[in-house]
Amino acid sequence: MLSVRKYEESDRADVHFICHNSEGSDEVPDFLTGQFYHNTFCNYYIDHEPENCFVIDDNGRAVGYIICAEDFYKFKEIFVKYFPEAFKLCIAFFRFHPMLQLS
Repeated sequence: MLSVRKYEESDRADVHFICHNSEGSDEVPDFLTGQFYHNTFCNYYIDHEPENCFVIDDNGRAVGYIICAEDFYKFKEIFVKYFPEAFKLCIAFFRFHPMLQLS
């Protein structure tokens, strides 16, 4: 049975998996892609505002999530620390991803 509950640190891997695979794929992301997605779309929230993170629980496993920032200015101040890392990962992704190599 599905239920909504507060995020717990033990949900981190499931949230990362969902973050990367929200388009429907069940593939495990390569390291660079995964890190880029996590740093861009969910790590701020689960690291700094876990009280504003909730998961859809299916028998003890997170299968969906809802995350938000309570204070935009706090989010903006802290998120700028995540962005440089995400940007470096993005550059590395495009530079080294085999499907995106320029001939």
